[in-house]
Amino acid sequence: MMLVFKRLGCTISNQLARFRKDRSGNVAVLFALTLVVLVLAIGAAVDTGRWLYARDQTIAAVDAALLAGGRALQTDGKDTAGAIAVAKKFYDANVTRRLPVIDDTVAFTVVDNGAAISASGSAYINTPFLALANIEKLPLLSSSQSQIAKADLAVGENGGENLEISMMLDVTGSMAGQKLQDLKDAAKDLINIVVWDDQSEFTSKVALVPFSEDIRLPTANALDKARGTGLPSQETIWSGWWGSTTYYLSDCVVERTGARKYTDAAPASGQ
Repeated sequence: MMLVFKRLGCTISNQLARFRKDRSGNVAVLFALTLVVLVLAIGAAVDTGRWLYARDQTIAAVDAALLAGGRALQTDGKDTAGAIAVAKKFYDANVTRRLPVIDDTVAFTVVDNGAAISASGSAYINTPFLALANIEKLPLLSSSQSQIAKADLAVGENGGENLEISMMLDVTGSMAGQKLQDLKDAAKDLINIVVWDDQSEFTSKVALVPFSEDIRLPTANALDKARGTGLPSQETIWSGWWGSTTYYLSDCVVERTGARKYTDAAPASGQ
């Protein structure tokens, strides 16, 4: 009997020794451990992509709602409830195709004695993959401030602070016809919303950036204001004994160059 136990103990010891030296399953173990990390990383990328897409849609919806509510407030400054309803309607319309969100509490309020309309609240999106890392949702709007955004309006007074807006307008050939007219109407509406008459205390400025190398101004007076007066109508440059090249003053204007190109200094000859 003792012989049997000794042989059995020897067999088990040999098996354990061979198992300890066997390296054939190392890759499978490492792959299994790495697979968990890879799945979480891919899932985090998917959740982040969904969050960015929904966030862009939400911010765009808030901006559109504020402009629409501001326009309604300009039309009838006493109907604050109507302006808020218009803003809410535009917000709801612009988030219909947004990814499903939770806890959307975005609301609109008329502030600054009827001179502005603001948005506040929050919205979140679920994170199915990041939930495995105990991150169950991500905020679509900043939660560090009580006010998401505000539209300062030209409603009989200033907006209580300086305001500067830049608009890039596509005026290339593809916009010919009704599309260009719609662009003009929309740009004019925005300017009427945000630029107030009294510029003494707080200023509001709109920069127009054409999506083109140069633009043609509508009148000679506007052209003189843009480039100054006293410019020669043509300039001849001699290029050799065979002839010369003549440049004629164009009715179009381009971006200013030189030391004053980023300033508000009035145009002058050569500047």
